[in-house]
Amino acid sequence: MLQMMKRDFLINSMYYLIVLFVIPFVYLLDFSPIFIYMAVIFGFVFNIFYYDDHNHVSRAIVSMPIRKNKIVLARYLFLIMMINFYMLYLWMIDVIVHHSILSDMMPTVSYKPITSITIYLSFLFISIGVAVSVPIYYLFQSFIKSLLAQFALLMLAFVAISLEVPIFGKYLDLIPESFVMDILDLIKLQPVLFILIFSLICLFISYKLSVLIFSRRDIV
Repeated sequence: MLQMMKRDFLINSMYYLIVLFVIPFVYLLDFSPIFIYMAVIFGFVFNIFYYDDHNHVSRAIVSMPIRKNKIVLARYLFLIMMINFYMLYLWMIDVIVHHSILSDMMPTVSYKPITSITIYLSFLFISIGVAVSVPIYYLFQSFIKSLLAQFALLMLAFVAISLEVPIFGKYLDLIPESFVMDILDLIKLQPVLFILIFSLICLFISYKLSVLIFSRRDIV
């Protein structure tokens, strides 16, 4: 499994350097740092699956003496490491821009300093995004088809939200009200804990789904 993680690290070797230089310039250009951060993480997802598709890596991987769930787990662990590393890096740059002695030498930025709740919410949103995206790449053996499926899903969600379509309305009515109130109380009392637990649950379900898809599909 460590070899699989090492492979993903090597695939993105140039991407690391580009991102490390790009993030500081985000502040100079007055772009949203959180938006750029999310784009960076999805860039890692695109890179590793594009590399696999372009070089037909799956054919070689399945012939290796390693279980498929370990192959998938290595990819999820790599992405989780990148999520945390680049959030930490972004936070360090943000501190330098807003709070260090160098801040007076830098141009004024319109975005407020990154707070702890911003970090937790960003982790939540990016975890949900990765949890949805990765199984799609395992489901479709074509990188282009995966991108199209993601785009179609994004547009569907956008239209549903814009038109306020009650997609899950009839299912939500089946949930006991007492259970809903308990969840809301938990969110009020421990919002950070809830965010972390919910994010990890999403990633765990996504991992299990990816393992199921990858184990059953035919490698061509």
